Amino acid sequence: MNSLTHFDSKWRISTARLIFTISLLLLSTSFFSPLWAIDCDPMSMVLRSQAEVDGFQETYGPCDRVLSLYLEGADISNLDGLSALTDVSSSLYIQNNPLLVDTDGLSALTTVTRNLWIQNNASLADLNGFLALTNVGELLAIFENNALTNINGLSALTVVGGSLVIRDNASLVGVDGLSALTSVAGAETADQRFLHIENNAALTNLDGLSALTSVGTRSVGWAYVVIINNQALPQCTGISRLIDRWDEAEPGPGGSVHPDVAGEVIINDNLAGCNSIQEILADIDVSRINAALNDAWFNPDTDGQGFFISIFPDLGLASLAWFTYDTELSAEGASANLGDAGHRWITALGPITGNQVLMEIEMTSGGVFDTATDIQRTDPPGSDGTILLIFTSCNSGTVEYDIPSIHRQGIVPIQRVAGDNIALCQALNAN
Repeated sequence: MNSLTHFDSKWRISTARLIFTISLLLLSTSFFSPLWAIDCDPMSMVLRSQAEVDGFQETYGPCDRVLSLYLEGADISNLDGLSALTDVSSSLYIQNNPLLVDTDGLSALTTVTRNLWIQNNASLADLNGFLALTNVGELLAIFENNALTNINGLSALTVVGGSLVIRDNASLVGVDGLSALTSVAGAETADQRFLHIENNAALTNLDGLSALTSVGTRSVGWAYVVIINNQALPQCTGISRLIDRWDEAEPGPGGSVHPDVAGEVIINDNLAGCNSIQEILADIDVSRINAALNDAWFNPDTDGQGFFISIFPDLGLASLAWFTYDTELSAEGASANLGDAGHRWITALGPITGNQVLMEIEMTSGGVFDTATDIQRTDPPGSDGTILLIFTSCNSGTVEYDIPSIHRQGIVPIQRVAGDNIALCQALNAN
């Protein structure tokens, strides 16, 4: 073997050894840990004091992933010692920490594969430490955190694979932090699949759930949406895309046009406006008038008077019949063969524009009960005045009238006599 050949052979061996050595270093050194998830040792642990949180990496690391982590300690006030964690492969429990002020130490966490449980942390005011969290594989439970005013820190969360439970948080005002959440119970492996919001005394709306389009993947006989006993909650239109638009208890029809719930819906013991599917759908703004607004309408403050409203979508017209009384009581002793001498009806017709109709009033006279007679009508049309009919939702609107002949102008708030057509109205409005 000549010297050149010998040198080449030694060079090849040395190079192979160098590559092997570098590979081992890459796999073992914490300097390169961002390239891989490095498990803690042990992977499941309980931290019961601030000192254990602060010394987490020194005791168990270096690492950026745990299997399960329990944080429960009387003196735990911050989680800064956990700042390297990016992944919890099973469950994270943060409970019974009376001095915990924030969760900022978890700002690198992106995934909790199974359960995230946040319970009974009396000083915790927000969840801003979870701003990087995008996925909770099974259960997200937020219980009994009496200082918690918002959950805005969950703004990156798009999927909860099992269930979402928000209960007994006395100061929680809204759920706006869930505005990116589109699905609850998308994981077939999750044993529980439901949305449960109960007994949050300061909660005023559910607007943060407006992107949510599905809860549950199959019905197994329990309630999938439960919104109960939120004492300050008058407005729940945030879940209008989610709830069944056709009935109040049973699932269906589902599909892409009408996002649905896989099982029963229970909504009660909140404030009026959020005690049934019907009430929730009734509050949704109407962008355009549709045929399901055909109905009997009235103002509860003037019970005994009311309106019949008919919508003709193909003609682009709406008509109104106002059953009311004269401007003064009839003279004592005045009589009529049928009904009251003071009864009046007013009819009006006009073109539909968006959610309103400008109508010309027409008065009729000269008729006799069930008899062909020569009827006198307003001439010219509109000279008796106008009505502006505006629908603000599927169960509310106004009748604004101007009747020059009696020098009267005003606005009458109206609502349906019965709510049977509300769900249909909302569905037609959404299409």
